[in-house]
Amino acid sequence: MLEYLKWRGDLSWSASPLNELDALVFSQLSYLHFCDALGEQGAPLRAAWRLVEALPPEPGNAQAVADRHRLLRAAGESARFGGLTINHCVDVFDAEREMQFAAVTYDLPDGTRVIGYRGTDATVIGWREDFNMSFACPVPSQTEAVRYLERVAARTVGRLRLCGHSKGGNLALYAAACCTPKLRARIGEIFLFDAPGFD
Repeated sequence: MLEYLKWRGDLSWSASPLNELDALVFSQLSYLHFCDALGEQGAPLRAAWRLVEALPPEPGNAQAVADRHRLLRAAGESARFGGLTINHCVDVFDAEREMQFAAVTYDLPDGTRVIGYRGTDATVIGWREDFNMSFACPVPSQTEAVRYLERVAARTVGRLRLCGHSKGGNLALYAAACCTPKLRARIGEIFLFDAPGFD
């Protein structure tokens, strides 16, 4: 991803439409704590990058966290990603319900939006919910993924693209499968990266 941004980060979206590597970048960026940095406000990615960097780093594998922050900086400094608005940031952690859920939305210049669902974080509750997914469906984050999609769709117009890595990919697919047919008709693409299936 860093090589992609280094060599292709100057491309405009009109010159090169959304592709799988872009969706992978969006999926990885969704692990960062944009909700803590932005609250309910939207901001260009180049501005959000600096706000996220001012926060303590996310818990988890130090190398993975550092790599995501390097990716954020590269994306924020790139012509391709830096001007994109990131908004509708949500981060829900509910120990009682054993739910770990987060998602963000990126606005593309063509009027479409990419929803990035976060995968499993480094919390015990996050992993507990993963284990629950092996025998239960829906788990709370799957239900929340549908609600998030519905909320974003109600506040926007145009085509939607969904993406996610690991559990995030599962949430993207579940949201698309379980939303209304009218809303599903607005979904143009779904990008899943190493996503588990359903029980």
